[in-house]
Amino acid sequence: SLLPAGARAVEGRFARGDVVDILGPLGVAIARGLSEYDSVDAARIAGQKSDAVAVTLGHAPRSALVHRNHMVLLGVTVAMTGATGFLGGHVLTRLVDAGHTVRALTRRAQPERQNVTWIAGALDDDAALAELCNGAAAIVHVAGVVSGDATTFDAGNRVGTLAVLRAAKDADVARFVHVSSLA
Repeated sequence: SLLPAGARAVEGRFARGDVVDILGPLGVAIARGLSEYDSVDAARIAGQKSDAVAVTLGHAPRSALVHRNHMVLLGVTVAMTGATGFLGGHVLTRLVDAGHTVRALTRRAQPERQNVTWIAGALDDDAALAELCNGAAAIVHVAGVVSGDATTFDAGNRVGTLAVLRAAKDADVARFVHVSSLA
């Protein structure tokens, strides 16, 4: 659901029950749904916590601007590391099946796959990480080292994750999901 606190702004004119687009931080539509409020009331409560909405509107509010039962997520570009590994391969499949376009980092040539763009490079390749993250709405960082000496483990996990975080920050990626290589 999109709660009032999660809305930064309201644009356009619409009535309660109209279909509205929900834009992400990059201004691209990430979801579409039925509005629980008209545009005037939605603008009045945007950014407010739920307990403040009743005071602003003068009546008991609905639970969300757009309820999850009346919303569909639209495919977005997701950047991914570790997509060629066991867990990452399953995550990649789920992302593609959900309608997302995936840009995935790989150290070796990969077979073509619909809705997947393979980016040649590694966690220590700043140019490849910049290409990976550019224009992505989110990054799922699954790559990691599970065996080897302390230097290899540090380079693949701590240093590699910091490099991906820097690239994501530089590209203004809104969401970062990190999956640890050890349980």
